[in-house]
Amino acid sequence: MATKLQKKAFKIVMKEDEPTSVAMVKAGYAPLTAKDPWKLTRSRGWAELTDKHLPDKLLIQVHREGLAATEIRNKLLEDGRIAPAEVPDYEIRHKYLDSAYKIKGSYAPEKHLSQNVSIGILLDELQKLD
Repeated sequence: MATKLQKKAFKIVMKEDEPTSVAMVKAGYAPLTAKDPWKLTRSRGWAELTDKHLPDKLLIQVHREGLAATEIRNKLLEDGRIAPAEVPDYEIRHKYLDSAYKIKGSYAPEKHLSQNVSIGILLDELQKLD
C-alpha cells in the first residue's frame, strides 16, 4: 500500500506537472532522498498508484487516439473560397508512433564504439617531456 508521502508526491506530479524530485521535496521527502527519485518511482507504492490512476486500458485508448490525430487546416476550394478541412496531423502521429515503438522495445539497441588505446612511453622519454 502506498504511503502518505508517496500519495502526496504522486498527486503533485499529476496535478502540478512537477518533476518527481521537485514533487518529492514538496511532499515532505528529505532533499537528499529527492536527489534519487527512482527510489520512489520504483517502489511498490508508486506502482500501485500508477496502476490505479493510469490504467493500461486508458493509456491504450489515448495512444490509439494519438495515432489517429488530425488537425484543421484551410483548404482552397475550386470556386476560390477557403474552407476548413480535417487532415492527418503527421507530427503528432509520429510522436505517438515513436513512443509505441519504445514501449514495445522495437528499436534496435544503441550502438556504442569503445576503443582501448595504450601508449607505451619509455621512462627516459617521459622525463624529457618534463
